[in-house]
Amino acid sequence: MTTTDIARRPGGALVVAGTTLTPALFDDPKNIEDVLAKLEREVRAMPRDISTEEGRAAIASVAYKVARSKTALDDLGKNLVADWKARAELVDRERRKIRTRCDDLKDEFRAPLTQWEEAEKERVAAHEAALARVWELSVFGPEPTSDQVRARIVELGSLMGRHWQEFAQRAAASSRDTVAALERKLAERQKAEAEAAELERLRREDDERRQREREERIAAEAAARARVIAEETAAAAARAAAEFAEREQRRVERERQEAEDRAARAEQERQAAEERAARQAREAEEREARAREEAAAAERQRITDEQAAAAAEAERRENNKRIRARVNNVAAGDIVQAGGVSLDVAKAIVTAIAQGRIRHISIEY
Repeated sequence: MTTTDIARRPGGALVVAGTTLTPALFDDPKNIEDVLAKLEREVRAMPRDISTEEGRAAIASVAYKVARSKTALDDLGKNLVADWKARAELVDRERRKIRTRCDDLKDEFRAPLTQWEEAEKERVAAHEAALARVWELSVFGPEPTSDQVRARIVELGSLMGRHWQEFAQRAAASSRDTVAALERKLAERQKAEAEAAELERLRREDDERRQREREERIAAEAAARARVIAEETAAAAARAAAEFAEREQRRVERERQEAEDRAARAEQERQAAEERAARQAREAEEREARAREEAAAAERQRITDEQAAAAAEAERRENNKRIRARVNNVAAGDIVQAGGVSLDVAKAIVTAIAQGRIRHISIEY
């Protein structure tokens, strides 16, 4: 079979001689393998000539028909699988209903037993937590106060008042150990607190004695310092009067000099302000001149850019015309080659496609 024969096959698809496309092809993997092997042999045996436009068009046409053959075989298998999937979905839906209804029935019938088991777990957990707390009451980190130990004894009594049920024997044994530990700890803390209170009383008495001795010593030293201060005060007053007169004289001289300095600085600042104003006026004139010059240059550049853009757009439209004409001629030649129609008819088809008068078909330029 030649390339021309394939291009003229009805339906635009590559068909292997003697092959009928039915679902039975998928009954045996060997059937599909035979079809593919025949298709490969037939296509690979066709000549390929890329030196001419007709040869290149023929190659593209055969490749397109191979793709169409693939689609035909794949659609055949897809349609077959779709029916299988529909049947499988029906079975899966019934399986889900079976599982849901049976699980609901199981849970409904077992509900009283499940509730009893959960209540039993909570009851046992509560007893275990209470037993753990009985043991924790006998354990201390930092040394507690006697009041903290008494509070734990009261809490233990409250815990032991609960209805322990089958845990009563364990609770009684744990309570005995905890009571003994708390009583020992209470006796230790009471003794330690009494000793600490006695030491605190002795320390306060010693501090009070030391404070009295310190106050008496301070009073004697203050009286001696008062006498010395009285003697030094008279001499200091005379020195202070002389120093005050000298400071006043220096202050007056300093203020006079500062006034002269301020006047000189004010004159310098006035002259500097005048110079700045003159310089700023010159700079403003220069900026205005530069701005006018830049605006004129920008306008000249805008005109130049618009002219260049118009020329480029004209050239682009001319190029598009040439490209569209070349693509339309190639497409018309392909239609002549593929469909066996005249060149005039092919050109009319291409023109209709390019103008958008044929739906779902377009030409890429």
